[in-house]
Amino acid sequence: MNCRLKPSNIKNAGVGVFSISTIEKGVDPFPGCDTHLIPLSIKDYDNMTCSEQKMIRDFCYISSGYWRIPKDFNKLDISWYVNSSENPNLNFDIETGKYTTIRDISEGEELTWGLLSVQSWPKLHMVSNI
Repeated sequence: MNCRLKPSNIKNAGVGVFSISTIEKGVDPFPGCDTHLIPLSIKDYDNMTCSEQKMIRDFCYISSGYWRIPKDFNKLDISWYVNSSENPNLNFDIETGKYTTIRDISEGEELTWGLLSVQSWPKLHMVSNI
């Protein structure tokens, strides 16, 4: 157990993930979390309700023409609540769906990843506020 949820320090971010102890560089801070994603076609997405589409936009991304979604939105673990930052302390591997710390993280520090750098990945499209 490395982390907990609490109100984010990031403006308008809502909930954030915070360390409850020091986490060393190069570690997966969410061992045992299910980050496996399944593909959802754009056609299937378009046939969903507005509420379902919003949930997908809030948590997921498009890669190679498919939404990448969790197996079950009712079973999202703590890793799904990591916010993005211009000064991240986590790296996200799009192939494995795993986070790794890019530096030591202090107790009480919010864990963040670099969404802005992810937007330039080939075949990846982040969608927000549509």
